[in-house]
Amino acid sequence: MSARAKWLVVLGVFLILLALLTWWGWNAWQEFEYDMRHPEQSGWMD
Repeated sequence: MSARAKWLVVLGVFLILLALLTWWGWNAWQEFEYDMRHPEQSGWMD
């Protein structure tokens, strides 16, 4: 495997991980924000 191909693989994996982290973080933030605006509908206030 050439050095260039190796860098492309590393870059691809990094971008995929970054996209997954961003997507997961965005979903978690949306849920958190919704719970802050609608505390009566979340399980926090039992």
